[in-house]
Amino acid sequence: GHVHSVRGGHGDPLSGCPLPVEFTTCKIGKEKAAMKFFHLSDLHIGLKLMNRDLREDQEHIFHQIVRLTGRENANYLAALKGVFGKDLKAKIEKYFEIFELNDAINVRVENYSRGMKQKLHIINALLTDAQVIFLDEPTAGMDPLSARKTRNVIKSMAKEQRRLILVTSHMMNEVENLSDRILILFHGEKKFDGDIAYFKNMMQKEIYCNIRLRRTAHTIENLQKTGMQTGKQVKLTENGEEMILTGKGTTSEELIELYVRPFSDDVIDISFEQADLEKIYIDFIDSLEKQETRNF
Repeated sequence: GHVHSVRGGHGDPLSGCPLPVEFTTCKIGKEKAAMKFFHLSDLHIGLKLMNRDLREDQEHIFHQIVRLTGRENANYLAALKGVFGKDLKAKIEKYFEIFELNDAINVRVENYSRGMKQKLHIINALLTDAQVIFLDEPTAGMDPLSARKTRNVIKSMAKEQRRLILVTSHMMNEVENLSDRILILFHGEKKFDGDIAYFKNMMQKEIYCNIRLRRTAHTIENLQKTGMQTGKQVKLTENGEEMILTGKGTTSEELIELYVRPFSDDVIDISFEQADLEKIYIDFIDSLEKQETRNF
């Protein structure tokens, strides 16, 4: 099992993909079973029927469900998915402990924070025996520590339980920290499907060099001599008695030859960095859009 991120050209991974037009959200048989099993006769469950707009009913359902406690919510949604059995209680308590929600298991969901609700959604997904699980923005609303712990739990669950977890997120750092692989769709067509590290190496076209320089007459003279201050590949930032020169190229050797040697006497510090996944992804999508434009 592994975690696989799905990205679309403009953030929506399903943009351009064929989707079902009509569907029912759940079967009435399971709804009746759930109501009987948990004695929730006062919880009015609506059905989404063909060609009928039930937005008001859906809003009513939402307000009823959030009145349940975390335990009741997990039990109820598990029952709707056909998950019963004597082991369910133990599984619910185990997941609530893993996601550090055990103190809130008997608290109404309407009193949960956004991050706590996100954890509850993940728990509800994991309670099923599904081998493929979709998670949308799984750590949205969580503080950094909770987000990191949640990512670690998701990754370990995928491996231990041999499940495929598909993640959609607008945050590329979330994609990189959580996923092993990335699937990129463009107008419904697959453009890349593979290891994230391989994607970065394949698409990495340039590296950046940041050079801290002393602001001296010699430095300014060299800048004027070489015309670096107006070059497209160079960014110059002045900071008091220092100047920061940022250049980009294809290799560190090239950058040293171009930007370091001319200022060797005035260099304070040098650092190299590569473009992050977000920059590489944006460049990749831009190249696809330019190619599409040329084809028209």
